[in-house]
Amino acid sequence: MTTDDDEFMVVPFNLLPSERDPNHSKADIDAEKEFIRQRILPVENIDLLSDPEALKLLRDLGSDININICSVNFKLSNGEWNTDVEEANYLNKRIVKRMSYVDPTQELRDVDLFLTSTEFQQDVYGDCATNYKRRLGLEGEADLFVLRNVVMSPFPTAGNFVAKLASVFRKIVEEEVKICQLRNSIDPAIHRFVVQGTRTDSSGGGKLYLAYQPFFHEADCLAQLIVSADIGKDSMNAYLHARGHATKYATFHLETLKKERLPDILEAGSFAAKFTKIDLTRELWEFREVSVAKIQIVKNRNLKYLDREYPKGFMPFYMYGTAEHGNQHISHMLLKAPNVNLCADNISLNLDQPLSGLETHLKNGCIAYATDIFESSRQPFAQTVSNLTHPDDSSFFFLPKATLAITIYADPSPAETSGPGLLENIDLGKPLAKGTMALDGTVYVDAKHINEDGLESLLWDGSGWSVPPLPQSGIEPGTDKGGISMPVIMPPVMGGIDIEVHGTEGIHVGAGIKVGPLDVGNYLSAKEGHGRVTIRGKVGLWTNEVKGALLE
Repeated sequence: MTTDDDEFMVVPFNLLPSERDPNHSKADIDAEKEFIRQRILPVENIDLLSDPEALKLLRDLGSDININICSVNFKLSNGEWNTDVEEANYLNKRIVKRMSYVDPTQELRDVDLFLTSTEFQQDVYGDCATNYKRRLGLEGEADLFVLRNVVMSPFPTAGNFVAKLASVFRKIVEEEVKICQLRNSIDPAIHRFVVQGTRTDSSGGGKLYLAYQPFFHEADCLAQLIVSADIGKDSMNAYLHARGHATKYATFHLETLKKERLPDILEAGSFAAKFTKIDLTRELWEFREVSVAKIQIVKNRNLKYLDREYPKGFMPFYMYGTAEHGNQHISHMLLKAPNVNLCADNISLNLDQPLSGLETHLKNGCIAYATDIFESSRQPFAQTVSNLTHPDDSSFFFLPKATLAITIYADPSPAETSGPGLLENIDLGKPLAKGTMALDGTVYVDAKHINEDGLESLLWDGSGWSVPPLPQSGIEPGTDKGGISMPVIMPPVMGGIDIEVHGTEGIHVGAGIKVGPLDVGNYLSAKEGHGRVTIRGKVGLWTNEVKGALLE
């Protein structure tokens, strides 16, 4: 089906006859594919019977049963082939969603071709799965999601039927590849950090820690990043005043004032930002023109590289800060997706060793195991657990004032080491300290927005892309009864959606906007072409405090 000029490749599970030859070359495979395109796909059955060479090849193709397997990989925007198994899985899942009846909003008659799917588990299929991934140009131990079709007729070539099916399949794949290229492009974006700490310097400026808020489905935001940074005296005073008058459920955030690339922020060592507050009360607070400077990396991990399993028997946290009492902070280690972002600052430690002995390890970031929290049995967390833990959720372990048993270890990996296997080389026989930590400062919880797929909300209705209606509920965050969560992407002609605080007027957002199939290329070709602002930028706000308006 595909050539070198295409943006994707379709690889059948069964090898082509030319591929079975141990001495085959790429030219041999390409020649055989071209023969199939010219001498088999467009030819009627009666004509195939009079072509012995084509008939012989047809008999040698495919499986010996009526179930066939294939999988699709794609080129990134830079022209290189994707090598990530999970990204290929994402593409194939989107394809099968378009070619099956899995969405109740779909019209059954609008599905032109039906496919099913299955998964090649690495532990079960072993070398078979590894070799198939190699043929797809993929690397890694993740399980492989594949497409499956069943031949329902002994005469598939009649009436140019195979060519028609291939045309339907190609059209859908090409559209979904554009989505995957968009998802994997790293472009300027608004970045958001959880603010940790209350420490000031001799001039009254702030000496803070910032825990980045990542998103697993956005290449722009696919990092677990913890940094230390300074802010000016006026900004620090405003922050401390707002924090002193907030509830114990409030969290404070720094958000970039303009779209930037995260690597550029780290290289510059500074950025312009604004403070925001999220609270269970309806009192919003914002402080603009914050100059964030002297950024120092504590941890910087690419979340593209993850473990295959969740930790068992404990829950790991990065712990960092200084040896000064109350200036220690934690962030949950994100080792597998989906996951939950858990951050707490100004924790109180009760350890069997003095804090002074941990000073270097805290500066560089050490690892604390919460030994009473068994992560693998709790994951994945419900995506209704979002940002602010509701006061009624008393059974949840990560609440303000909660106390957790911990064992602290040195982190054997350098600050900018990515996974997988970040816990494998920890010397469990030489803990730095044991004891408890009390969550006496601010507590941030998010299992929703970190896992949100901003592109998943795009639906195909048989004639165009459709943006589903936005939720209108006014239920508070942290429940499964409402709140604001759905990211939206509008066509260039509409300019996008802007979300802003606006009294108590509620949400006013245009929804159900469609573009026809001819516009899909322009619609998805580049993020610069979109007015792309997601509601997640104001996560946790009550719906009657947010207004969405189309940009001019």
